[in-house]
Amino acid sequence: VWRSMGDFDVVVVGSSNIDLVSYTPKFPAPGETIMGGDFAQGFGGKGANQAVLIGKLGGKVAMVSKVGQDSFGADFKRNYQAVGVDSRYVGDAEPGVATGTAAILVDSSGENCIVVCPGANMKMVPEDVDAAAALMEKAKVVVMQNEIPLNVTQRALEVAKKAGACTIWNIAPCPAEAKDYPAEMFQLTDVLCVNESEAQSMGGVDGLLAKGVGVCLITLGKDGCKVVTKDGQQHLSGVEVPASKVVDTTGAGDAFTGAFALFKGKGLDDGAAAEAACKIAALTVQKKGTQSSYPTHAEAVEAGSWPSGA
Repeated sequence: VWRSMGDFDVVVVGSSNIDLVSYTPKFPAPGETIMGGDFAQGFGGKGANQAVLIGKLGGKVAMVSKVGQDSFGADFKRNYQAVGVDSRYVGDAEPGVATGTAAILVDSSGENCIVVCPGANMKMVPEDVDAAAALMEKAKVVVMQNEIPLNVTQRALEVAKKAGACTIWNIAPCPAEAKDYPAEMFQLTDVLCVNESEAQSMGGVDGLLAKGVGVCLITLGKDGCKVVTKDGQQHLSGVEVPASKVVDTTGAGDAFTGAFALFKGKGLDDGAAAEAACKIAALTVQKKGTQSSYPTHAEAVEAGSWPSGA
């Protein structure tokens, strides 16, 4: 269903996490206190990353999420507004529930270990989606991930599909039980976006298509992606980024999903949208940080990474 100009390219229903990153020479042993190096705080969460990528690229995007009534939650709302994400449906959890956080330790070799405390994200309820239904009915594309309660994602799929939007479900993280998720969720999914190991853990691409998924978009990291339907598959090679230029791959997967959603909303077909999304993701690995590495529309155009027709 093609929508009029005044509406949203994409609505994202998903998570908002604050990333708290400590750089340390080595990981501490249990009971040990060590002196670290730099500390960085950033905005993260798969849902937030995808929405912010779209906002920075100049897309019309809205976020449906939940944060705590704390300083992180207030910061989050300000950040959404600063990058052009409509945040009227970023709600507050009840008092005492914290904004989601990810405490990240990075050692001198670049290895990391992460503790995610989902906080307000897991306090989302299907009624939060219902409240934003009028917004979603104006969207060309609705995107979900897997960092909020499953019944909220299911409601988002139902509302979006009923409204005639293109539904994109990025099942990440992908727990072992994902293969047993309700069959109707897969049937409501126009594009399922996962990596190779995630696809295998859910019974492989053929199994996912048999469950009723319209298109399987399989990400292959630096090797690009595959667009697979029951009629066949198309392999789109990635962009060759020299190893010396790769600075930080964090958030590249979310950049890919967000860009794909935006370009679908702009009317590109699956193959063209996926190819363009690979180019955007390649730009992000050449800068440090997650959302801070995401390009603006002008930067994407300057790099030759903006698709014609979008």
